[in-house]
Amino acid sequence: MIFFLIFMGFLALFSGYAVSLEDRFKRDGLFRPFSLTTNLRASPRARKVLTWLGVLIWAFTAVFYLFTQSEPVSTRDGLRLCAVVMIIYTFMLLGYTKEHEFNDSGKSSSSFSYLQSLTRQKQMVIAVRAGWATSKILIAFASLFWLKCIVGWAK
Repeated sequence: MIFFLIFMGFLALFSGYAVSLEDRFKRDGLFRPFSLTTNLRASPRARKVLTWLGVLIWAFTAVFYLFTQSEPVSTRDGLRLCAVVMIIYTFMLLGYTKEHEFNDSGKSSSSFSYLQSLTRQKQMVIAVRAGWATSKILIAFASLFWLKCIVGWAK
């Protein structure tokens, strides 16, 4: 049930959020994945109602997760979780790379040839920024898990 709600929230959120993130990048040259309201304001084409519905579904899912019994995590689910983390990291890495390319050259190409021209130091800076952004998401989920443990101990 929780997986279904997370997936439905993702579909609703991402349909408008991806457009708004791209529009803000084209307008300002900035990749700011956690500035939801600013990104939505930057895009006249984004599906704002659907995006906020996705956020609401995720908030409901978090509350639902806190007050329901948890099931043990299987090995298969753990592998899926690792795959999701890798996909999120890749998304952040590509976004910050495109922002860096835009800041260097004033334009952003649709190919990934820019990655080969980066120095080792710039690659590390981009990788650390992407890792930090991914860590913020993992910290939010870890906080939710610990909150669930506290709620479970209080019962």
